[in-house]
Amino acid sequence: ENIVDEIQEHEFVRPLLPPTPADDIIIPFQTPPPMP
Repeated sequence: ENIVDEIQEHEFVRPLLPPTPADDIIIPFQTPPPMP
C-alpha cells in the first residue's frame, strides 16, 4: 500500500516539473515528424 502511495506521489510531482505532460513528450518520440 505504501509503495502505491509513493508511486502516485512521484507521478503527481513529475508532471509539475516539466511544463508539457509526459504524453506530449512520449508521442513525438514514438511518431517523429517526417523530416524533409
